Amino acid sequence: MRKIEPWKTVVFVTALCVIFVAVNTLRTYHLYHFPEQNHGVETFPPPSAPVSPPTQQRTSTGPTVKEPESDQWFTHPEQPVAQEADASHKRPEQVPPPRIKTPDELAAEHEAFLAKFLNFRPLRDARANVIALLLVSDSGQLNEALGTAVADRCKPDGVKLLSGLFTQEFVSDGLFAQVVSGSTEVSRSLELTNFVDALLFGRETVQYSTNPDLANTITANLCLELTSFRVTAAGQDAGWKLSANGVGFRQTEALSMAQERLLKQISRTNFDLRRSPRK
Repeated sequence: MRKIEPWKTVVFVTALCVIFVAVNTLRTYHLYHFPEQNHGVETFPPPSAPVSPPTQQRTSTGPTVKEPESDQWFTHPEQPVAQEADASHKRPEQVPPPRIKTPDELAAEHEAFLAKFLNFRPLRDARANVIALLLVSDSGQLNEALGTAVADRCKPDGVKLLSGLFTQEFVSDGLFAQVVSGSTEVSRSLELTNFVDALLFGRETVQYSTNPDLANTITANLCLELTSFRVTAAGQDAGWKLSANGVGFRQTEALSMAQERLLKQISRTNFDLRRSPRK
């Protein structure tokens, strides 16, 4: 048996130790610096290395470059930060100023406004006080038939009653209620001072009842409240309240009789409409 010299044994053992240390060092370096290639293997830093915040590393084979330590990740100066980009999207959009309408457009809008609430625009009669008459039924509709009848039968000296001036929208859009409440804005916006001297508005209410003792006939209790208003000042000039009853086998018959009796009362009533002064 060949005898091994002692110095060769020392060299062999030393070489094995160097190879073991080198392999272990390379493996630890690879696992720690290239975790994306570990395929799910959990790694920990060397015991001697202090725990530090994770830093962005290059994945190339070149030397490792650590990013500067700061509270935020380093961004290129030409690239906006994500927070600033989000804030820019939340800025309110600037609304352009409204376009100023031309005089022709304003005049056309005003003409459309007048046409919506006025059926016509009469000429002034210098010989009499012109009073616009408007009667509204219990259902909120214009009672043109009763208004025309009142205008024909109620003709005081020096007064001209004008019916049919206002449209249904005058009532449905609340202008009738504004005048009754004492507002003069309606008269100004509709330029009523150019057409009439005063307004005579009336509201009709009716209640029906059945008479079992009289073959179940129906009685209509009709009430008409008339109020005159100036077009140049707020407030009421005068007011009248008339009522009449009618009987029939149907509501229409009872209401027709009550209206006929009411018209007779109107023709006998002295309406002092001349107290509404001229402009």
